[in-house]
Amino acid sequence: MQNMGVGPLSGPPPTAARRPTSEAGKPAARPAATAAEEELRRAFEAAAPRARAADMFERLGIARTATRDQVKAAYFQLAKQLHPDRFTSAAFADLAHRVKDLFANLNEAYEILSDDRKRAGYMARSGSVGTNAAKAAERDAAAVDFQKAEACARTRDFGRARGFYEAALRADPKPDYQVAYAWVLLQDPHGDRLRAKALAEAASRDPASFDRAAAVCTALARDEKNGEEAKRLLRCALQANPRNTEAERELRALESRAAPRTEKPSMGGLPRKR
Repeated sequence: MQNMGVGPLSGPPPTAARRPTSEAGKPAARPAATAAEEELRRAFEAAAPRARAADMFERLGIARTATRDQVKAAYFQLAKQLHPDRFTSAAFADLAHRVKDLFANLNEAYEILSDDRKRAGYMARSGSVGTNAAKAAERDAAAVDFQKAEACARTRDFGRARGFYEAALRADPKPDYQVAYAWVLLQDPHGDRLRAKALAEAASRDPASFDRAAAVCTALARDEKNGEEAKRLLRCALQANPRNTEAERELRALESRAAPRTEKPSMGGLPRKR
């Protein structure tokens, strides 16, 4: 597959002005946050994926050669910034469980790396064999995060879904994860459509995921009233997977100048992986 910008899914990026409208039944918006609370939330979201890393040094953001004093300093800096007591505001109600998990992971890293005996044992286990095991553990954790993301998306809890999808992709950027997240971003009233486009382009490099990635880009083109681009993408999807009946049906509708679809994409609209 070709790279983003020159590949078969390339095209003008969607504008940010139009976004899907809200639907009845979506989770209530969290209470308005202060500027300080928004800054704290951003700090948490930046630290959360790293705190789930299998590598204890990565959790604390330090090198494997860090001294005991450096371990202590890194831990206490994170603890001061991200202690659960700082997240008691109603604006952080959606983060309650994730904050506890993050702090537990930081505590585990500190307990191991600040103790000479435990650290030596950990270092011995995390050699070449340990590295393979750590990578496998990260893939397993990514799979769990992906399943949590899918569950949150099904209940339209898009805020939590985004966090789990991002964590899964950091640990294991599988095309399946990329295209599923891209599709959910189209459903999310606050979803980043440029991010959806980028994810679909990345997933399109995998032949097995091409037609599903093309479906995402088709939805973007259709939403932008770009019928010609939508038809081109649907033809690409059919070339990659002639059994994609959804793409075939949509292409026929566009070619016969049928009224454009205006409803939001649903999870059922994403073609099944071959």
